[in-house]
Amino acid sequence: MRVLIEDDSMEFGMLCADSLQNENIDAVTIKKGGENLLEALKGSHFDIVIMDLLELNDDIISKIKSYNTRIIVISAYDMPNIEKKAIKSGVDFFLLKPFDINVLIKIIKELGSNSDKK
Repeated sequence: MRVLIEDDSMEFGMLCADSLQNENIDAVTIKKGGENLLEALKGSHFDIVIMDLLELNDDIISKIKSYNTRIIVISAYDMPNIEKKAIKSGVDFFLLKPFDINVLIKIIKELGSNSDKK
């Protein structure tokens, strides 16, 4: 399973990637930005994208989904209306920071095992 991580903090992204790799999940971290995200998807297949809430819009969600990729949005903003909007737009899971990395790993494994049931 391959995971692409895009966040406003490269340090956070690298910590997530290291933890995922310890679980035998191939994880790649990229610099924040919708264009960086789409370029990475064009160049390689990823099963799951973890992206920052600030990049969230319907256009980017539909473009990511066109690559047959699951989406996890992470955010430090605890606003239920934003979470509902994200899920409604096609995001597979919304996770608030700070979170236990083991929770993220569990979500990734569940999404990965259900990838055929999309």
